[in-house]
Amino acid sequence: MITHGKPEITINKQKFFKKPEDSIFIPTGAIHRIENHFKKPVKIIEVQTGTILRESDIVRYKDIYGRIK
Repeated sequence: MITHGKPEITINKQKFFKKPEDSIFIPTGAIHRIENHFKKPVKIIEVQTGTILRESDIVRYKDIYGRIK
């Protein structure tokens, strides 16, 4: 759920903007990205569901923060 800001969300090849109090569902296996194009910070509450609730199942396809090794 978005609590602050207006992020651009990409899920697979679909792009859209969300505003505070909007929620997003990212299906299992979907390639997704969240970007902030504005000065106001984006804050999101993330809720994971399912049997695997850890970061070890993440596959990074592109990473501008140097987390791909």
